[in-house]
Amino acid sequence: MKIMFVGLGLIGGSMAMALEGYPDLERYAVDGDEPTRLEALGRGVVRAAWPNADDAPVEDMDIIVICLHPEAAADFVRAQAGRIRPGALLTDVCGVKRPLFEAVGEVRERTFIYLGGHPMAGRERGGFAHATADLFRGAHYILTPDAGVPQESIRLMERLVTFMGCADVVFSDPAAHDERIAYTSQLMHVMALALCDQHLLFDSYGFEGGSFRGATRVAALDPKLWCELFWANKETLANLTDELTERLAEYSALLHGDDRAALLERLTVSSDRKKKFDALRGLDAALSAGFDRVKLNAVLLGGFNDDEIPALAGLTRAYPVDVRFIEWMPMGQRPPGAYPLDCGAVLKALPELTALPPDGGVAERYILPGAKGYVGLIRPVSCQFCAGCN
Repeated sequence: MKIMFVGLGLIGGSMAMALEGYPDLERYAVDGDEPTRLEALGRGVVRAAWPNADDAPVEDMDIIVICLHPEAAADFVRAQAGRIRPGALLTDVCGVKRPLFEAVGEVRERTFIYLGGHPMAGRERGGFAHATADLFRGAHYILTPDAGVPQESIRLMERLVTFMGCADVVFSDPAAHDERIAYTSQLMHVMALALCDQHLLFDSYGFEGGSFRGATRVAALDPKLWCELFWANKETLANLTDELTERLAEYSALLHGDDRAALLERLTVSSDRKKKFDALRGLDAALSAGFDRVKLNAVLLGGFNDDEIPALAGLTRAYPVDVRFIEWMPMGQRPPGAYPLDCGAVLKALPELTALPPDGGVAERYILPGAKGYVGLIRPVSCQFCAGCN
C-alpha cells in the first residue's frame, strides 16, 4: 500500500514518521523545500520525494494525505483530482474543512474517496525540523465522513491513526467541525493575541506565571497561516468572539459593582462547568482501559444543567457510551437557583430520539440517529420504578 504526504511540515512530517513500521506501507512525499526532502530521504522517513505534485506519481497512490494550508489544499484538489486513481483514499489534516469540501464537491464524476481529517495535535513552531514521531500520542483525531464514504475506508483511517498513537477517533460533519474548532482553537488564539495587545505586557516581565504562559502560549503564531484560517471561518469565529465579549462584559459589570455574592455565584457556575467538562476525560480513560460499556449519569436540574442536555446526549454519537438522565430526588441540597425537572425535559430537548425496547433495566432507553450508545431516562419521581423510591 502506497501513501503520499503532500507537504512535509510539522503535521505531514510527523505523520510520516509515526507510520514507520506500519505493515506493508510505502511512504512517499511532495514538498517544495529541497532541504526538507533531502533530510526526509536521508533519515528514511520516505522512499522518494518530489518538489511538486505535477512531477509525482499521484496516480499510483492508494492514500494521499494533503498536509497543506486550506487554500493550498483546495488548489491541490482542483489541479490533481483527475490524476487520483479510482478507489484511492484522499484525506487531509486541515484545521478548517469548508474550503476543501467545496473543492472536492466541484470535482465532476469523482471516482476517488474523500474522507476529511484533522489531528488535534501541534506545536508553536512548524516545519519538518520540529516534526516528531510522537506528536500524536494521546491526541484526538477528527474524521468528517459524508454518507458516501465506505466503512472500509473509515476503518483504514482508524487503524492508521491508532498506529500513530492517537487516543481515539472523533466523528463530525464538516460544519460542526468548523464551529467547534472556531471555539476550541481559533478563539483561543484570538484571546491570546488580545492579551498580548494589552498595555501591561512588557511591564509584566518577571511577574508572569503558569496561567499567563498558558493563556498566551499560542500568540507567537504564523500570521499568514492564521489569517487564512480565521478568514475561512470568519463568520463563525466572529459570532463566538462577540459571545466571548458579552461574557467578559458580564464579569466587568460584576467587578465594577458592589455585589460580592453575585460574583461568587458566577465564579462557582463557571468553575462547575469546567469541572464537568474535565470529567469527560474519564470517558477516554475508561474506554482506553478496555471497558466496553461506559455509563454516564446526569441528575436533571433546571437552571443548572438543563442547557447541557443536547451536548451530554451528543456524547453517545462520539463514544460507545450510555448517557442516563436521572430526576432529582428530594434529598440533600440543590445548587443555588436550581429546581427539579422531570425527564420530559429531555424528550422535549431531543425530539429526534427514538425509543428502544426495554432491556429489564431501570432506564427507559432511547437512541439518537447514528449514535453508538443510548440515552436513558430514569424517573424515580414522575414514574417511580421501585418500592424503595416511593
